[in-house]
Amino acid sequence: MNTHQLTLLDHATALLSSRTPQPVHTIPVPLPTSIAADIAKVSPTTLSRAKTMNRLPYKCSSDGWDIEVQFAYHHAGKDYWKICFSQVG
Repeated sequence: MNTHQLTLLDHATALLSSRTPQPVHTIPVPLPTSIAADIAKVSPTTLSRAKTMNRLPYKCSSDGWDIEVQFAYHHAGKDYWKICFSQVG
């Protein structure tokens, strides 16, 4: 991972671990499949399969957060995803 990807992952982790209730959050830039899968705590294959089977947005829960992964676009042989998350309860 490069520095930009690590910064985005750190930002997402900080928001997910925040203890104060927050409205829905969206990571501001589309992320490659590997980073989106890490944040959603699923395998990259799971996201790719959901896209192929037309079962998007992919929804899951992790550590008290509802996470929704949406396909953004395909460029240069890679898929990019947008991630939205909100605190449960």
